[in-house]
Amino acid sequence: MPAPFNLRRLFAPLILPIRTRIRSGPNQGCAWSLASGRYLKGTVEGARMRLLEVLLAEGDTVWDVGAHHGYVALHASRCVGDSGQVYAFEPSPYNLTYLRQHLTWNKRANIDLRPIALTGGDGTALLAEAGSSRTFSLGADGVQVETMSVPSLLEKFELRAPDFLKLDVEGGEGDVVEAAAEHLGPTSCALVAIHSMENYRRVTGAFESIGFVVHDSAGARRLKATEAGTWGEDPDVLAVGPEMDELDGEVSQLLEQI
Repeated sequence: MPAPFNLRRLFAPLILPIRTRIRSGPNQGCAWSLASGRYLKGTVEGARMRLLEVLLAEGDTVWDVGAHHGYVALHASRCVGDSGQVYAFEPSPYNLTYLRQHLTWNKRANIDLRPIALTGGDGTALLAEAGSSRTFSLGADGVQVETMSVPSLLEKFELRAPDFLKLDVEGGEGDVVEAAAEHLGPTSCALVAIHSMENYRRVTGAFESIGFVVHDSAGARRLKATEAGTWGEDPDVLAVGPEMDELDGEVSQLLEQI
């Protein structure tokens, strides 16, 4: 069981500089902080990491929205190679200390860190930081963070549009996808963590409006069947652009595992 958040925040500055290596899995050998010990075995998110390997190609652009400590971003950077690009979006000051440390240690030139919260509009918002990462969400209290929408980011910073969008924003996914949908190319795809039935409807509706096909994970199907408004888990849906090649059988198998 993880230590209480306040305790972790107190001791993180002491343990964060202790550098070790991820022992196995897709990020095997990557430098990693002992303070982020959940990832050290390299077995976390196995099916999702394999999904990246199957769907990503050399030269692709990945938007890792909700980058947390950088585990997905590091793997994606390997998958897309030197000609590819990974944008890591993470607004939480607590998570940013880990993310910056891991990116510094691993020296990935194709990862661009952006300390921004993606939403449906631009401005600022309060980000609650307490408990597990599931409670790191925009709300009525917390630390002030910058917010931007996908179209604003594309225009203001001239970022490369995503070939692959990984989105885990703790309940804000409906706002992000509705603002982003028209800016996704027909050969792109998105893996989105869903936190409520309302967000499921908004996300799938936005993707389907631009001709994307949405594939539910086994977790999403299970939670839809409960008819609960708020989900205690955050299963994924995979949205695939209308001109993307047909998915192979392994993708379907992986969606059964997440």
